Amino acid sequence: MSIKNLICKIRLIFSWSLISEYVDNELDERGIDRVKALIDNCPAANAYYNKLKHIDNAIKAIPEYEPSDSLKNRIDLAIINRDAGYGSRKKGLKWVYALSSVMAILLAVITLTHIHNYRARIHETGMFANLNMYKNMDIYEHMDMYEHMDEIRAISQANQSGY
Repeated sequence: MSIKNLICKIRLIFSWSLISEYVDNELDERGIDRVKALIDNCPAANAYYNKLKHIDNAIKAIPEYEPSDSLKNRIDLAIINRDAGYGSRKKGLKWVYALSSVMAILLAVITLTHIHNYRARIHETGMFANLNMYKNMDIYEHMDMYEHMDEIRAISQANQSGY
């Protein structure tokens, strides 16, 4: 493939829509001049233009069909019936949406309750859970408690077991 053919194909890729608009007579004079130059200088663009023109002529050759009044009435009736059925289905879906919303809210409440209970259990069973007598004290002021943590736990366990 020569450079000229490669450049031609690249221009064609970027000009497909322009050629289509040219066939449909939707371009201004500047666009028409651009597409004519491309079609004249590029065999691939010329082939694409001829295909589009052939399709356009084939579509224009199809005779127009005017449906009968009875067919129009049946189509209108089918649309009306479809829309009426759609309305009843839409009402049925309202219940589904309402039930889904209630279920989502219920699930959120249950989840938040479980998270709260889980955090409460973690707090109760944490490192300082048995040190209720120190709960109002600043732990940083009493760092010496860490040295005696085993003794404090033994005393706390003894108090809980009833000794």
